[in-house]
Amino acid sequence: MGRFSVGGNADSWCTKCKLVLAHTVVAMVEKVPVKAQCNTCGSTHKFRSDSPKSRATGSKEIKEALRSKSKRLSAGMVKANHYQELMAGRDPSTAKTYSPKSTFEKGDLVRHVKFGLGLVTVLKDHNKIEILFEEGAKVLVCAGAS
Repeated sequence: MGRFSVGGNADSWCTKCKLVLAHTVVAMVEKVPVKAQCNTCGSTHKFRSDSPKSRATGSKEIKEALRSKSKRLSAGMVKANHYQELMAGRDPSTAKTYSPKSTFEKGDLVRHVKFGLGLVTVLKDHNKIEILFEEGAKVLVCAGAS
C-alpha cells in the first residue's frame, strides 16, 4: 500500500455508487490511505481498496494505523464519541469565537454561539472547515484555512 499519496488517485469501493471507481485520496496515516473522495459522485468515505466481498486485508491495516488519537485527528477521522478524548487537557479559555470572517487551523479550539465549544479537525477547502462539537461534526465556512 506504499504507492499512495494525499491528493493522488486510487481505486476504491464507493459506498454510494456501489462500485470500485477512481477516487482521490483525502487522508492518510503513515503510508496507508484511510479516507477517499469518489471522483464520480463526490462522496467522501473510508478508503476501501476492494469491494466488500473481498476486503479482508486492507481494513486491518487501516484499523491498526488509526489506533492513536493523534493519527485519527491528523487524518480527519474523528467521530462524535471522540469529542471528550480530544478535548481532554485543552483550555476552553483559549477558544476563538467562530466567525465566517475568521481564519482557522487544524487543532484550533472554537466557540460557536449555537453549537458551543468545538475543535477544528479537518481543513476541507480554502474556505471550509470541519469542527467537532459535542453533538457531532459540522462543516462551516471561514475566511481561510491554513
